Amino acid sequence: MKKITTFLLLIIGFSAIAFGQTGTKFLTNSGKITFFSDAPLEDITGTNKQVQVILDKTTGAMAFKVVMKNYIFDNGPMQKHFNEKMWLDTEAFPNGTFEGKITNLADVNFAKDGKYNVTVAGKMTIKGVSKTITQKGTVEVKGTNIILKSEFMINVTEYGVKIPADNVTKLNKNVKITVDATLTPYVR
Repeated sequence: MKKITTFLLLIIGFSAIAFGQTGTKFLTNSGKITFFSDAPLEDITGTNKQVQVILDKTTGAMAFKVVMKNYIFDNGPMQKHFNEKMWLDTEAFPNGTFEGKITNLADVNFAKDGKYNVTVAGKMTIKGVSKTITQKGTVEVKGTNIILKSEFMINVTEYGVKIPADNVTKLNKNVKITVDATLTPYVR
């Protein structure tokens, strides 16, 4: 029985190495992205808790996929407006994405629990418009999990969102984006 168990463990270990499952990739389907607009007449907050994120800790490469219709608002009419053609046009552009890389990967020790300051650079696409961005954030190693956090501002008009003149007091073109995603090891 010991020989069979040892043999099975060797086969499983070899398969993991042979097929690239070396514990370098981490992911989640429940990352959270919140945006906040503070304008003179009202504050608007939208939260999406179904963000897909993958990170390769050996290269620092990461990707986010955000299904835009999954944003939830306290304000019912805003839920509808957000998805309309003038705003995010989620029928034509159902996803927002980010593909990038941690540029200071050597500063992160994935073998040791702790919080590490990082800089991430890459391409963010919203409403079919892609922009190269560089933002600060943190990578927290906590046991077998990796927690990604960042907070930054974007100008939504740079991504094709049109704010009508009669709405400038209700929506600020500069919105705060907050990212919070707990990733777990990828298991094939």
